[in-house]
Amino acid sequence: ADENSIVNITINGEEIGLKSTDTMSDIASKIRTATGLNANYDSGAKRFFISTKTTGSDANITFANEANTQAFMGGLDFSTADLSISGNNSKIKYNDTDVIEYQSNNISINGLNLTLKAETTVGETVSVDTDVDGAYNKIKEFVDEYNKLIDGFDSKLAEKKYRDFQPLPAV
Repeated sequence: ADENSIVNITINGEEIGLKSTDTMSDIASKIRTATGLNANYDSGAKRFFISTKTTGSDANITFANEANTQAFMGGLDFSTADLSISGNNSKIKYNDTDVIEYQSNNISINGLNLTLKAETTVGETVSVDTDVDGAYNKIKEFVDEYNKLIDGFDSKLAEKKYRDFQPLPAV
């Protein structure tokens, strides 16, 4: 094949021209530039990685259903059933309210930060309690340190004063 020949593939609606002389790293770079996706080739593992920079339902990768793109996918061991891959939003039910959706699995609700690790088919319960012993210990530690400081001031103020002792002359 002519080394300047170009085969076009289409990912996320963007046409990408590939030359027969392109390395896998070149192809990854062209995919990144054209689509904004994360694309890398790991030569040690001999694996191609493509992922989105977004999360949740906004995360989509779509390969065109045309011969060149299908041949490219087959060469990388992608299933032709994987023409379109979409992310899902994380969903939680908070205090038995309606389901709340998030674009990420790192969520913050009512001042509580959670990292969702796995999908469950049954409800999980998260309980938050006040650490009374911890608060008590912090207050006790503060009072102890305060008392030490006051004792130090009192001992310095109660020291005997030598009023007859004159300051040393300057040298």
